[in-house]
Amino acid sequence: MKNKGIEEYIHARNVQTRANYFDNDLKANVHFFTQQLLQSNYIKNFTWMGVPILQYPMDLQIMQELICEIKPNVIIETGVAFGGSLLFYACMLDLVIRGGIVYGIEIDMKQENEDTLMSAIFRRNPSMLKLIKGSSIDPEIVKNLSDTISRDFDNPTVMVVLDSNHSHAHVLKEIELYSPLVTVGSYLVVMDTAIEDYMTGRDEERGWGPGDNPKTAVNEFLYGPMQGHKHFRQDFAIETRALITASPGGWLEKIA
Repeated sequence: MKNKGIEEYIHARNVQTRANYFDNDLKANVHFFTQQLLQSNYIKNFTWMGVPILQYPMDLQIMQELICEIKPNVIIETGVAFGGSLLFYACMLDLVIRGGIVYGIEIDMKQENEDTLMSAIFRRNPSMLKLIKGSSIDPEIVKNLSDTISRDFDNPTVMVVLDSNHSHAHVLKEIELYSPLVTVGSYLVVMDTAIEDYMTGRDEERGWGPGDNPKTAVNEFLYGPMQGHKHFRQDFAIETRALITASPGGWLEKIA
């Protein structure tokens, strides 16, 4: 049943979002504020069900909207850390479709973090969360995951979130491996593209920085030899609506 009031609200929101996209003063203020958030380690301020969740609240709000709209029954996330975002996605699937599976791929999962994560999901539905230990760019892991999804779901709707090693080469390889798993109408979300826009120097320990990060990988995927723009489009309306995001240019909708 349509709700006229909500339809009018969404229309007005979209009109305002389009206006915000062309508001240079707003963009400048958002840029300055985001720099302050990065310097204050704001991303580490939050937990989900007691588990640290290293995401901006606005990014989680957008993920919630996408999950409600797309209703994926499979979400894949590379890079787990404490696992708060995995737990968040599982809770959203449980609320929206009363099922589905969230897969988390992590090369260095600490046992105490795994125990805490599984204890938290057990309160809802332990079968909804699967941890895969290994490198997110191991082709065998991706093949096995693809085979598992095909076996367990007749008509899967798959969303992928890339949030592990943030170097250009690693993210580009992840995009190459996981983009075919994303279903048309769903999203490939590349986290921390903001490194390109807001990081002032290279992280020598981790190996990424301006010119070598998720955003440069996205740009090569879309507009380099892979020509990913034929299958994906950058959803700038999402980030304009959120204003504060760790993933500018990283919200990729699969269109073909």
